[in-house]
Amino acid sequence: LTGDTIFRSGDRYNRSIRITPDQNSALSYLNNRDSVGIVLHSINHNSQFRKRLVSSIYTNPQYPSVSPLPIFSFSPDSKYVYVGYQGKIHRITLETGIDEVIPFTAKVEEELGPQVHHKFPVSLDEFTIRYVRSANKRPDGKQIVYSAMNRIYVKDLPNGKPRVLISQEMNQYQPMYSHDCKWVVYVGWTDKEGGSVWQVNTSGGKAEQLTTTPGQYQRPCWSPDGKQIAFVRGKNELGDRDDCGSGQLVLMNLATKKEQILDEKVPLWNQLCFSADGRTLYYEPEESQGDNNVLPQIASISLSDTVKRVLANGFTKGFARFFKQRSFSPDGKYATYTVGEDLYVVPTSNSKDTFLLFNDEQTVKTIRFASGEDPHWEGSGHKLAWNYGSKYYSVNIDKVVAEAAKQKNTNNKTALITVNVIPDETVELGFKVATAYGKGTLVLQHPRIITMKGSEVINDGVVVIRNGRITAIGSAKTVPVPQGAKVLDMTGKTIMPGMIDLHDHMRLSPDVFPQQSWIYKANLAYGVTTARDPSASYDSYGYTELLQSGQMTGPRLFSSGRSLNLAFCAQMESYDDAKRIAANRKLMGGTVLKQYARPNRLQKQWLAQACHREKINMIDEGDHNPIEQVAMIKDGSGGVEHNPDWGDVYDDVIKLWAASGTVLTPALQVAYGTREGLLYFRNYYWRNPDAKLLRFSSKEWIDEITKEVTDTTGLSSFLAPARINARMRQAGVKIGLGFHGNDPGIGAHNELWAFQMGGMSNMEALQAATIIGAEAIGIEKDLGSIEVGKIADLIILNKNPLDDIHNSREILHVMKAGILYDGNTLDKIWPQ
Repeated sequence: LTGDTIFRSGDRYNRSIRITPDQNSALSYLNNRDSVGIVLHSINHNSQFRKRLVSSIYTNPQYPSVSPLPIFSFSPDSKYVYVGYQGKIHRITLETGIDEVIPFTAKVEEELGPQVHHKFPVSLDEFTIRYVRSANKRPDGKQIVYSAMNRIYVKDLPNGKPRVLISQEMNQYQPMYSHDCKWVVYVGWTDKEGGSVWQVNTSGGKAEQLTTTPGQYQRPCWSPDGKQIAFVRGKNELGDRDDCGSGQLVLMNLATKKEQILDEKVPLWNQLCFSADGRTLYYEPEESQGDNNVLPQIASISLSDTVKRVLANGFTKGFARFFKQRSFSPDGKYATYTVGEDLYVVPTSNSKDTFLLFNDEQTVKTIRFASGEDPHWEGSGHKLAWNYGSKYYSVNIDKVVAEAAKQKNTNNKTALITVNVIPDETVELGFKVATAYGKGTLVLQHPRIITMKGSEVINDGVVVIRNGRITAIGSAKTVPVPQGAKVLDMTGKTIMPGMIDLHDHMRLSPDVFPQQSWIYKANLAYGVTTARDPSASYDSYGYTELLQSGQMTGPRLFSSGRSLNLAFCAQMESYDDAKRIAANRKLMGGTVLKQYARPNRLQKQWLAQACHREKINMIDEGDHNPIEQVAMIKDGSGGVEHNPDWGDVYDDVIKLWAASGTVLTPALQVAYGTREGLLYFRNYYWRNPDAKLLRFSSKEWIDEITKEVTDTTGLSSFLAPARINARMRQAGVKIGLGFHGNDPGIGAHNELWAFQMGGMSNMEALQAATIIGAEAIGIEKDLGSIEVGKIADLIILNKNPLDDIHNSREILHVMKAGILYDGNTLDKIWPQ
């Protein structure tokens, strides 16, 4: 009260320190590798007195790193402390240390909200693509160009059919028409050679490569006279989900192919635009710490004298990278940007003065007017065009501003105005693509079959697969072999369903994609045939389509898009915001949305209601706190990601979990307080990689996996929560497998083994990796077990995992949708 320090602890493990009302004593919770307990301290500057009142708060004191802080309180006369531990309320006399249990029981009935969980059919029919990027109209209005399925497409207006503009053995992105309507410039990428910039005639024909230096290229744009293009060039490698990296801002003379470096370091995520007179280039400069955490967001550079000027400042460092595609209109009247897949425009009263684009307090007059990506200015700058899902949109921006002027801002906390404006033009760009599956009939004869239909195991069985689905299963003595079928003898082998990973962050690059991904391949080679990424990006929906079509090799992918925390999705101030977010996920073909540590429970409930409305699923992550998870369960969460800091868990929590039907994905290798678990499995199982692991892992990842662990203390910290998860599973809680994506492919096996080490039976662990995962996603009608009518996603093992759970990695073959792969090479074995 006076500001004086009356107690100072010299031990950094003393936590949750409290002073008695008489200020003569203090209590602290001591939590380190050697001891856990409550310690009484004398508040006397000349005394080092302390006395341990409680030596063991938790039943697993050897794992203190997963123990939450105890809640304790003093009696008003400073004689007693009340504390809860080991499932009881204790009264401890401070003077003597006598510990008395206060009897307490309560019968509780909890009303649970309706569970946000829906089911989704998985089809092998052709599908309509939803992920379209960089759509822009030819200046004469006769055609639209865009990228989809790693190719450049054009569509003649008004009613033409989409067609590939040019056939190349490379990925193609970010096309842009020249102002004279004759050319399209775009960027290309091959995994072998890297990236480049190309141009092609709008009628097709042979493309011309414009650049000779390999690199990752982004956002080429034309000067108004068509004589120059500008682009950003980075290293010849692809970046991370959340950070593409940086590169040079380059201006190229198309006649001479001479390059001029305008800026040595700018973000690769950039949205370039020339001024209307072609004398100035607008771009996003490099982030650098400014006064009061304000950073430059949009800059200009004069092409005659290369003088640079900051036009717009904005947000604090860190969050700014998710405010993307910042652009200045050619006429200098407006700025635009995207965040959380929403489009914003900011009027600029005087383009000669530096203005504020956005800030933490949201006091900048900003108009949110659509959901979209890739905004770009058409004409002289009065029209803004963009795409979202499979559609192209455009609107006269003055129309947006006029609509905003009609509205009165009713939210005193923000200057944000949301308007609903019907675009002047909407064009559908989607088209049908075939799903990849094994065509023909294949018979797997004489294997042991772990069906995952309950605990059913068929010895000397047979599985008949036709056109990607299982048509018969049973004893080899009773199931006939169809005439003309391909028959493979599986004597001595064990077949189980493909693994379903519920928490797999694969973090592939946005905007420019690899042709194939070692991360996807590693997962499939190690038996993960279906994966859910609970915190991906907008681009993940494009990867989902490439995997479904077979253009990329890897698991079937279900994405949540961006997880809905403050960094990725800043604006959610109402139920209407939640409805818009959920509708956007569904529009992209998403089946799930992830709430991640939203600041209050009401926002989480809005999201739950919005997901119910759109009939998509909602999963939650609540950081360390188990009480926050309880609230999520009560509000109807379909799934909770990560174990919290459990400490001890008793029947009240376990019964609530079991009754709710909520699926828990513990992520034991990296859950709170157990991150050493990742090192445990690397150290004891994978430090000497075999040929398969070397084939399917990057060199950088192999270096991480094989790194020597000199201090093995605490590596088994995952065992304490694993034991809790086993108790939960055996009490009826649905536990699913998710390894967090940290060690692609092998991580799923590590998580499987961790379940078994915690006390699950081999069958229970395998169920967590298959049928429970299917139920969590809502796809159990088609996947997760080996039953008639289901899609043929299988793992064929040389040894039986019911005998030894580590046999899960003894993979001979992997099958996805009836296509059979060699488990060591991913060479296709059948049908081609």
